Amino acid sequence: MLRRIEEIDHRIEELANDQGRPTSNTFSRRSPFTDNVLGTLKPKGFKMPSVPQYDGTTNPVDHLETFITIMLLHGASNGFFCRAFPTTLTGAARDWYSRIKPNSISIFVDFGDDLVRHFMSSRRPRKTAASLMAIRQEESEPLKTFVSPFHREALQVPNLDPSAATNVLLTGAKSNNFRRSVARRNPQSLADLMAGAEEFISV
Repeated sequence: MLRRIEEIDHRIEELANDQGRPTSNTFSRRSPFTDNVLGTLKPKGFKMPSVPQYDGTTNPVDHLETFITIMLLHGASNGFFCRAFPTTLTGAARDWYSRIKPNSISIFVDFGDDLVRHFMSSRRPRKTAASLMAIRQEESEPLKTFVSPFHREALQVPNLDPSAATNVLLTGAKSNNFRRSVARRNPQSLADLMAGAEEFISV
């Protein structure tokens, strides 16, 4: 059986040369991937999952993390990571990929790092507790209208310390009664802080 497959592959190569079509060797010389990557087999039973397209205008790290998470669930290898990733690129990102030096990518980590470096300007600034200080309650603004956007922003701050979140929320609030209510609760998490705020608002 193996010999038969080799004979078929050889015949396909001959037909491609006869008709002037590029062979697999020609393709590999144009591809940004090394031969080891190009030779990676698709995982058994693998079907390419739906991955959002990346066009270079948003945070490349978000796209990479989404892609990696999905592919790991399907048991993909380094080589197949590399081969599958270009199918998620479009627009400016696809143009960038088409200009990568041939035979230069052997590790997906390098591929991803190159993408992030190229589209670094599209990354959103990382949120911090200090970012929340810009959210302050106006004189006539309902407390609920102030708390809701604070919560949305706080969820985007990595490893937000509960005490820092509490201090920033109380600093931005106008109601002394609200401040006292939240301070007495002594929230131990963002969820606890928001529960206390909602409890006060609903009274």
